[in-house]
Formats: sequence, structure tokens, C-alpha cells
Amino acid sequence: MQSFGSSAFSALRRCRRAAGSVRQRRTLVSSSCFASDNTRGVLPEVLDAVVEANREPSVPSYGSDGVTLAAVEAVRGFFDAPNAAVLPLVSGIASDALAIASAAGPLNTVYCHRVSHVHLWQCGATAFYTGGAQLRPLEGADGKICLLELEKALAVDAAQSGAPYAHQPTLLSLTQPTEAGTLYTVEELTVLASLAHEHGLLVHLDGARLTNAIVALETTPAALTWQAGVDILSFGTTKGGTMAAEAVVVFDPSVSLCSSSSISGAGTGGRYALTLEYSRQEINNPSSSTLTTHK
Repeated sequence: MQSFGSSAFSALRRCRRAAGSVRQRRTLVSSSCFASDNTRGVLPEVLDAVVEANREPSVPSYGSDGVTLAAVEAVRGFFDAPNAAVLPLVSGIASDALAIASAAGPLNTVYCHRVSHVHLWQCGATAFYTGGAQLRPLEGADGKICLLELEKALAVDAAQSGAPYAHQPTLLSLTQPTEAGTLYTVEELTVLASLAHEHGLLVHLDGARLTNAIVALETTPAALTWQAGVDILSFGTTKGGTMAAEAVVVFDPSVSLCSSSSISGAGTGGRYALTLEYSRQEINNPSSSTLTTHK
């Protein structure tokens, strides 16, 4: 009995140690959430910069302060695009929806991948801000739009271009990296963008994780965006450790972002399209304070 009691006591101690080890592992697992890359905290140096910026007793509003102006110049420098129009925002969903709303209205079609965030994961933000633009999901392996699928969609819509009841395509929206974690090469982006431009479409890039793609492909920000044919970029940094720091970047300020269909009946989306148009005109004519719209 004594031997049995001694062995039982030893077994109990082993069970307790094992249970403690399991609890410790559970604690470690629960402290790291891999559901998304924006579940982590803000980088310490970012928080320090926010605290430092907050020391100013008073600054101009609506993006006229020195910190925002410096951030805009930093984005232009990063992409080697000194004339780009940059609109700072606080949300990736907002940057996608407002970027698309600047180039599409209720009578337009936007091509995107069937598993893209703008199609599946943004609670209808694009439809809301465009006033009802049609999102046309396209197929493609591994989250990448297939060139042949885009060609077929463009051919179908071209055949209906004169019909008063048909949506008119104005934009191709791509994601880099894709929702499947894959990457468009520079060559793949260039081919897709060239085809879109041939049919009079602008090209939008959802770049919530763009810096990951730049590093993985060992290329430059410019080569992976405007040099490949991207016209409008939703540039995200929040997933890289910043705090609510996103932006819409329009690489060519001469691009007209305010067609009648993107303003008329577009509601709030039209107003944000006007905001981007104002940024474009300020770059082209800084001394002008009058906003002219396209009619």
C-alpha cells in the first residue's frame, strides 16, 4: 500500500506539472492572435512620434498641419512620384471605397477578383460610396485575375457599350498581395493594366500589404505601382505597425477623377471624389482656391 501510495503521489505530481505546462502553453497561444496582421500593437516609435506631434499647442486643421504635409511628401518620395495627389485616411476600407468612388459612379462597372476584399469583406462600402457601382467579380487561380477572364468581360461589355441600360466599365481593381497571399509580378501587373487602359479603364490597386510585396519581389515601390500602370493606389501602413495610417494615392494628377457619373447621384462618394479632384487641382495650380468640376 505504501508503495502504491508513493507511486500514486508521484503520478499526481507529474499530472500537476503537465497541467501547469499546458496552462502555460495556452497562455502563450492566447497572447498571439494570427487571425489578421493588424491584431498586433502599434510600433513603439510610432507611438513616440504621435506623442511628440501632440506637443504642439495648436496646428491648422484639415491636413494643413506640418506633420500631415510631411507625411504626404514622404509618400510621394517613397513612390518616386513628386506630383502624386495624396489623401490621408484612417481606414483601409475607406481608402478602397473612396479611391474607387473617385473613378466610378452608379452607372459604372468595376472589375475585381471574386475573392477580393472590395467584393466580399467590406460590407458594401464600395457600393455605398459610389452610389451603386456594379462590382463584376472575375475568376483567376490563387486570387489573381486571369488575363483571359478580363478579356472576355471587356468583350461582353464592349458589345453593350451603346445600350442605355448597361453599366459602363471604368475601373479595374487589383489586390497586391492578393487575398490568397500570392503576388502579381511586375510583368503580370503591366499586362493587366495595359489591357485595361486599352479599353479606357483606370487601374486601382488595393495595397493594404503592398510593402510586403515590394520586399518579396525585390523591386521598388514605383516599379510595382505607377510604372506598371497603376493609376490609383490604396496605400496601407496600419498592417505594418502604424496607427490608423492609410492613404489614397493618385499617381497622375492630370487624370480626370470626376466624371459626371461619379458625381451625379453618387451621394457621399461624389463628395469624396470632389475632395480628390481638389487635391489634383491644388497640385496643378497651387494658387487657385476655386474648385471646378467636370460636367
